[in-house]
Amino acid sequence: MSRWFLGSSLIVAGLVEAVLWGVRSGPGWLLLVALAFVLSHFLRWRLERRGNGWAGWLWLGSAALASAPFLYHAQLVHLVAPPLCFVALLLACFYTVSLPKPLEVMSTTVLFSWGSASEAVHMAASQLPRFSASTRKGLGMALPLVLLFGLLFVQADPAFQGFLAGWLGDWRDFSLRTVRWLLWAWLAGAVWLEARFDAPYLSQEVEGRGDAASWSIALHATNLLFVSFLACQARYLFAGLAPAGMTLAQYARHGFFELFAATLLVVALVVWVQGLTYRTENARSAVLASQGLLLLTFGLVASSTQRMSLYVQHFGLTLTRAYVLAALVGIVATLVLCCWALAQGRSPQWLRARLLLLGMFSLSGVALTNVELWVARVNLSRPEVDMAYLQGLSSDIAPALAQRPKLLGSVLSQNPPQDWREFTWSYYEAQQRKRTASE
Repeated sequence: MSRWFLGSSLIVAGLVEAVLWGVRSGPGWLLLVALAFVLSHFLRWRLERRGNGWAGWLWLGSAALASAPFLYHAQLVHLVAPPLCFVALLLACFYTVSLPKPLEVMSTTVLFSWGSASEAVHMAASQLPRFSASTRKGLGMALPLVLLFGLLFVQADPAFQGFLAGWLGDWRDFSLRTVRWLLWAWLAGAVWLEARFDAPYLSQEVEGRGDAASWSIALHATNLLFVSFLACQARYLFAGLAPAGMTLAQYARHGFFELFAATLLVVALVVWVQGLTYRTENARSAVLASQGLLLLTFGLVASSTQRMSLYVQHFGLTLTRAYVLAALVGIVATLVLCCWALAQGRSPQWLRARLLLLGMFSLSGVALTNVELWVARVNLSRPEVDMAYLQGLSSDIAPALAQRPKLLGSVLSQNPPQDWREFTWSYYEAQQRKRTASE
């Protein structure tokens, strides 16, 4: 059955790739998604009423086509949106009745899409007897991790993109299309398993969850990708140089949010794996792999911080950049907490509770901090001051404008309070400073 399963998944994936090659326009994508969505509903009904048969094949293709457009491009918005869109499609196709626990439904659906697809790769690789079951499952779970973080890193840094291009050489286009084809096969296998076996994923855990050995293999494969990326980043990170052909502004702006998203995904992945493998057999191997991934993530944070510091150094500080820097500090604290919890063997419940508290304290700290005042002081210390931007800030920057009464008056005249409900203490103090400066 595994050989037939592997062949059918690859055939469907090839058809998906052929359709993707021919459909280019936006309306064409929308039409394709709409047709596949309607067809998947109809075929799901056929599966429930008549069994598998021909409907299983068509439903497999339609579900794969429905998810393909959201995974076709490599830009950040398409990297963030695919999991959400794929989960939405799964919910629409698989859950035709209302369920009382929407959060449980969402989380379980995400686990299903990952777990069943990993099981699909495990089934396809079962013809390789020299590998253990844990190794096959681990390789299956490593595939989406390497693809996801690899696409993020390719978009984040041209040096790493050039490194991969040098490996692929003239086979680049063929290799990328092959990887995309295998990705469609991976998704098609997940849908095929659901159509074939109709697993009750709300009442039973997905097979393969809790296998620490498999997760350690998947995490180690991700670690290798991180090591190769950080090796390409070393000269720019420590020398303060921009890659060839890019200005400092382009380098600082390009790839920052990809690295930022990768860091957040690592934290979510480690917390998830820790919950799946806690006190299971070979749990120590998964812990070591998770700790290695967290330590490597500090390199991503360093690269993101260096890019943002370059941007602030050359173009000044804005509120958005200030909040991003504050978020980087919170991520560092989160990584330290995760490393400490894994080293001490804390339970998943303990870690999640502390992460929630850390998030609450971080948000409270940012809310109690006068971020606009910090932004104003940093910009006023620069040789060239963007007065237009400072005038758009609130009266919170008044302490930094004590020696600039004209600018302070301009700031106060932008958004004066209309009545007592809009009164703020910072505005009152700013008015007092303005009167003192005018006298």
